[in-house]
Amino acid sequence: MESEAQDSTSNVIQTSRKSLYMIFKESPAKNLDDKVSFMENKLREMMKCPRNEFQTLGHDLRHFKSDLKKRWVSCNYIEDRFMKKNERWLSNSIPVHTWKQNTKPGRPSKDFQELTDRSKRRKTKQLREEVPVEVLTFAASVSQNVSGNAAASKLIKDATSSPTRAKRYRKVINTTQEPKIKKYTSDEALRIFIEGGFRRKQWELQHKSTKDPFISCLRKLNPSKSQPFMRETIELFEPEELDSEVDQSTSLAYSDESD
Repeated sequence: MESEAQDSTSNVIQTSRKSLYMIFKESPAKNLDDKVSFMENKLREMMKCPRNEFQTLGHDLRHFKSDLKKRWVSCNYIEDRFMKKNERWLSNSIPVHTWKQNTKPGRPSKDFQELTDRSKRRKTKQLREEVPVEVLTFAASVSQNVSGNAAASKLIKDATSSPTRAKRYRKVINTTQEPKIKKYTSDEALRIFIEGGFRRKQWELQHKSTKDPFISCLRKLNPSKSQPFMRETIELFEPEELDSEVDQSTSLAYSDESD
């Protein structure tokens, strides 16, 4: 049996009830209706069912879904009991439509998640204009839960529960992403400067360009005639100085600092 659908061709195949039950069992949802919806959505993907044929596939599954719910409840949601009690029922098959996309000349169509934001806005324009934002938000939350992403479902529901909740979420995220900067006192910065073996030229370049708080502390110790300690300390890092002079000046700098 073949029928022409929009941009696709459908066929009917025999699908075992057990294979459908295995899809049903994969659902992480606890609610029975959500588990059944998960199975149906998964089957749509497997059968490549176009959106305009969702009703056709739903018609194929209507009796199976009803029987599955009754049998699952009668077994108190216990899998072993369900499998033993319904072994014969599960071994039979039901007719289900499957679709094959017809190839068309030109650029192949992309999945929605592969589209750019601009293309996504264009494709969802009519949906956003016709459906209220509250309905879209609720549908997004339920869809995430049905697909197994319970955390995202709860996040959507919580973030939209009040007008200010989303701002607080964003503020917390931005705060955690900001780098933590340790501020040094002038004495601490100077000690690191000496122990790190910086050269005078290095300090002068960073002194002019950087906004690092460590260098900002060193700026307070401007090498001028009024501050001979910093001037003498920077002279320690001139490459032409002898090691003995460096050691002597370093010792002098530390002794002055401790005083």
